[in-house]
Amino acid sequence: MTRVSGRKLIASPCCHTLYAMTSYMSVNYSSFAFWTDGKRDGSLMPNDSGLRKCQCGNYFLQSEAVKLEIPAGDDREFAPHVHTFDLKHAIATATSEKVELAARRDYWMHLNDSYRKKYCTHRDAEDAQTDANWENEWSRENPDDRSIFKKLIDKFRRIKLQRPPINPNRPFTFPAFQPTTKQVENMERIIELLLSSTERLHLEYPIELAELYRELGKFDTAIKLINGIKDEDQDSLSRLLLELAIEKTTAPIRYRS
Repeated sequence: MTRVSGRKLIASPCCHTLYAMTSYMSVNYSSFAFWTDGKRDGSLMPNDSGLRKCQCGNYFLQSEAVKLEIPAGDDREFAPHVHTFDLKHAIATATSEKVELAARRDYWMHLNDSYRKKYCTHRDAEDAQTDANWENEWSRENPDDRSIFKKLIDKFRRIKLQRPPINPNRPFTFPAFQPTTKQVENMERIIELLLSSTERLHLEYPIELAELYRELGKFDTAIKLINGIKDEDQDSLSRLLLELAIEKTTAPIRYRS
């Protein structure tokens, strides 16, 4: 459960403008669905990199803001989120590689959104057709042979007609994914920034790198990275990415954690 413990003051690292920032006692990243590129549907927490735009025009990360540990008044504004149409400008004017990486991560998910729409439309249509076919087939094999009188009695007693069980053999397909030149360039630059980063997370748990290589069609590199993760750090996402890479699938995939 996500629990908020108030608002505290922060100062932007560029010009020290004061903003409010939410303080959390606990966080819950539960979502209706997750995507392999990091996007979350219906998330209980903001699904961004913490990139914000200062009033001076610069972009900064909330994690790098000066924490004043002073309660913020109700009239203190939050630092504005960066709109998708500002991401290219944030990338071009980034004052550090960390800011550029955050902007490019958000841009990566944004550029994948058009495919997400195709994916969801395709999956909804396939599931609906599969369910209809399954229900029709089950109904033919299990006809309702009750008499008219029995149907009336059951309706009066609110006895519902038996429904078909869940289809155990639902197909799972999705549209082909072919990244554009813009997407390829952005993903390749994210890889450069991750590899040059001094933080060790991308080395100890290189899921983001593996996903980038997979979407770029560099399956052998993705497989090598995932297989290099310690057994105790393997999880459902790493296993999914390994399976997709082995199958030579490049598409961002929706899954449940």
